[in-house]
Amino acid sequence: MLRLVSELIHFENVRSSGTLSTMVSPSSEESKLMTSGRHYVIVWEFRVRPEARDAFEEIYSPDGYWARLFRESVDYLGTQLSRDLDRPGRYLTCDYWTSREAMHHFKQTHDAEYNAFDQQCEHLTDKEFLVGEFECVGRESVDPS
Repeated sequence: MLRLVSELIHFENVRSSGTLSTMVSPSSEESKLMTSGRHYVIVWEFRVRPEARDAFEEIYSPDGYWARLFRESVDYLGTQLSRDLDRPGRYLTCDYWTSREAMHHFKQTHDAEYNAFDQQCEHLTDKEFLVGEFECVGRESVDPS
């Protein structure tokens, strides 16, 4: 799965001549990804306002508010936050779940809290858009270092 995200990031880098750097090592939840089979990842791109970058990184990090909210689900596997080295303020988040259905079920059952916090975070960004929803196929092992 992390290989899929790496390929997505590489493709975007080639397309935009940018360079993305993983900001943090995988969390303990993400270690589940290292040896599991098929699972789902949703990738978002954000353009963060200069004065809001520290707050954004804290809120969207693998230990930030969104990850803590998602951890209420046993189907949540972890979050990866990456920032672009060549385009300041550009970030990608990758949220890993056991399945697409599990993520959508979580959003439905936590709709009010999810939407309220999403609105509270709007002031941090100039732009936010869904890059895509992906499924990892096969088994793989990734060294997080």
